[in-house]
This record gives sequence, C-alpha cells and structure tokens, in this order.
Amino acid sequence: MTYLVAVTQYAKVSKERRFQFSNMIKYYLNKRENLTCLFVLIDLRIPPQAIDIAFINWAGENGIPFVMVGTKADKAGKKQVAETLENYKVALSEIWEELPTFYVSSSETKEGKSEILDFIQECMAQS
Repeated sequence: MTYLVAVTQYAKVSKERRFQFSNMIKYYLNKRENLTCLFVLIDLRIPPQAIDIAFINWAGENGIPFVMVGTKADKAGKKQVAETLENYKVALSEIWEELPTFYVSSSETKEGKSEILDFIQECMAQS
C-alpha cells in the first residue's frame, strides 16, 4: 500500500527543472501499481494556480486516485479559505462532473487531522 504526498508548488527553480520534476512525478504515478491514494497539497493562502489545476486534471484523466488537502488554513483565515475553496470549485467544475474530495488542514491547529486520518484508515481497510 503506497500513499504519496505531492507538492505542486515547486521551489524557485528553472522551467526546465520544473519540467523534469513534472515528468518524473507523472512517470512514477503512472507506473506505481500499488498506489492507494495521492494527496495533492494546496496552499490555501493563494488562489488556484494553473499548474495545480493542470496537475489535478492530469491525475483525473489518468485515473490516479487522489484527494486534495488544503494546507495552512490557520494562516489563511476563514474568509480566504472559503474564497480559495470556491475558486477551486469553479475552476475544476469546468472539466469535472464530480469534484475531488478536498480536506482543509492546518499543522498548527490540527484542523482536518482526524478527517484525514479517518480517510487513510478507510483506504487501508479497503486494500
């Protein structure tokens, strides 16, 4: 059973290096037969980025099981979290009939921790 956390916000690296990272990640995800679920981390302090939407759409098109985890909810504030979630819903609704599962989390306040752990436990029980 494999769980993978993917961070779609790349560090400040060249476009060529980001392209190499992207190809490596996509190759791994497509070839990893025992991947149970991919956790796509989304920084709730910033609006949806084209690279994030493209990656989420790619994962869906390739049948990669995943959930989205919005991070840093404590730093974003309730209004900004709600706006970011709504912006993702709007952006993804252009392609997705049913939106991916989205957890809101904070490592500082532990928000979302129990829901995410419950989800992992459910996945493990099904495997």
